[in-house]
Amino acid sequence: MMNNKNSVLSAINNHSIIKYYLFLYLRNTVYYIRIKQGNKNTSLSLKTVKRHIAVRLFTVIKHELSFIIKDKPTLDYEQLVSYFKATVSNEFNHQDNNQSNNCLLIQTALPNLKQSKENYFLSITTSCNNYIQEKGSNWKYATQLSSQANKALLIEIFDYLKLDDVTKITRKDMLEVREVIKRLPVNRKQIFKEQSLKEVLAQHYNKTLSTRTINGHLIFLSSVFNWAEKNDLIKKNLATDLLLKDSQKEADKRNAFCIKQIELILSSCKAYYARNGLAWQYFIPLLSAITGARLNEICQLQVKDVIKTDNNIIYLDINAYGIEGKSLKNQYSARTIPLVNHAFGFDCNEFMDYVSSRKHQDNLLFDVTWTDKGRYSDKVSKWFNRTLLKQTLNSANGLSFHSFRHSLATLLKNSGIPLSTAQQILGHSSNSLAYDTYGKAIHIETLHHSLEKALVKSLKRIDL
Repeated sequence: MMNNKNSVLSAINNHSIIKYYLFLYLRNTVYYIRIKQGNKNTSLSLKTVKRHIAVRLFTVIKHELSFIIKDKPTLDYEQLVSYFKATVSNEFNHQDNNQSNNCLLIQTALPNLKQSKENYFLSITTSCNNYIQEKGSNWKYATQLSSQANKALLIEIFDYLKLDDVTKITRKDMLEVREVIKRLPVNRKQIFKEQSLKEVLAQHYNKTLSTRTINGHLIFLSSVFNWAEKNDLIKKNLATDLLLKDSQKEADKRNAFCIKQIELILSSCKAYYARNGLAWQYFIPLLSAITGARLNEICQLQVKDVIKTDNNIIYLDINAYGIEGKSLKNQYSARTIPLVNHAFGFDCNEFMDYVSSRKHQDNLLFDVTWTDKGRYSDKVSKWFNRTLLKQTLNSANGLSFHSFRHSLATLLKNSGIPLSTAQQILGHSSNSLAYDTYGKAIHIETLHHSLEKALVKSLKRIDL
């Protein structure tokens, strides 16, 4: 095996006919992958300086290439390199965060592999790739990202458990996959980003993934296997009925801010604004406190989304139209939310002066940027949750920016606001065909009156 001091990972494939080596190595801070057979070798850049991304790609490419070799054991070097390049290109393009196209699903397919039924096998990589390729064209950007993350994790786990052939997997194997997922720590990418799955699982840590996160991975796994079954690639989907029962009530998973906490937070936000001149540090939290809007909904607002009626009611138009990358959680998220003057110190004139300063109607309302995670909110979220909350509150356990949303929901409920009105303000489905399909939007003045009742008239006597 080649002795390379810069080699990070290596793998060897032994076959009665063909032998090759695979290396992951670092060159000028960029990670490369090299395939070597005899005295011939070919290297390709993975175009990343991040080790955890390179290791993940190496695992995927190694896994997929091994199956190609099993199916084509008599490849010469040129053919081997062509498959190697196609595999790397396929994985790299799946990682390509192209904002202009707002799509991860680049149509780059591996060479067609025709297998006889006697020698048929199917890797988890191929299964995931084909499932995503077929189903993912209509997915939202965030769903595409999560599917790639799910795929990468499954490949790691299947490789760790040595589950090479999906067609030979048993129910016991599926239960073992679930057990591995249950053992994973939270914030693995931040805390253990330099370590392999095997190294991570060998350690002791206090907090593992939530039931909701575990079930998300298992739902993706079952979806892939269900697709494979329907396409006659496997006999039966053995990844069904794996979901864990979540004993915690939905309402208890996230906490709301109490009124005193909101006042402390907004006071701190205003101090940041005065010191740094960054309007988003004040107005984004304030708008969420008085509208209950989700963080990304506010961050992606454009100037034209702030509208004033003939009756001088100012409202936010939450929509997915305009600048590229704008998106909503679901169809019920599109809504209008009036702004109540004096609620938590909100000053309509001050806010409209700021809106006017943003000039062009198509401009973003705040100086935030779209990220490769498919959101405009990443910078704000990190600052608010990791910095502001810790500096402002004695204990921020169970609290986050999303707590503003829960706080407003509680205020609306305690103020006796009708459920249908609260649902429209918050962008929730009523789970009623009559309301969701045939019901008309509640008039903006009615919404304003309801919010005014909850945020101004009742605020003094309500403690969340």
